[in-house]
Amino acid sequence: MGWGRGVSARLRVASAAALATCTVLAGQAHADTVLVAESGLIIGSRAADLSFIAPSAGTIDVRLTDLTWPTPLSSLVLSATSADSVLESMKGPGEVSFSVSSAGAYYAHLIGRAGGILGLGAYSLSMTFTPAAAVPLPAGLWLLLSGLTAGALGLRSRRSRGAAS
Repeated sequence: MGWGRGVSARLRVASAAALATCTVLAGQAHADTVLVAESGLIIGSRAADLSFIAPSAGTIDVRLTDLTWPTPLSSLVLSATSADSVLESMKGPGEVSFSVSSAGAYYAHLIGRAGGILGLGAYSLSMTFTPAAAVPLPAGLWLLLSGLTAGALGLRSRRSRGAAS
């Protein structure tokens, strides 16, 4: 009688472990990585070169904002580049996304010109990185883990019966 209860408990533990393993492997959560977060004051005109590191292949989301303080900027331009090519350009505030195919150093080139009588303006730039989607595991993973668990339990019970004989 105790044998049946022990196998049932082991089966529940093995099933819970298999479920936890599949959940972790199938649905890995991640947070976007902030690559650049900068606000700046423009007096007259300004050019800024920023470098950032992409940790792997993925998508970079860019948000460039004219803070309209104390007046709107008369121009705001951003170019994102690798060492040898332009990946994306934007004229004026807005949002854009682009893909990078590998880890490495990348660059953002910002040019702004203040407007208004004071010749002052402010901007905000944020760039976040989202890794490329991982290759999904096949649905048969559940079947594989269930079969391995059942096989291990069956082998263990067979050994227990052989030792009792």
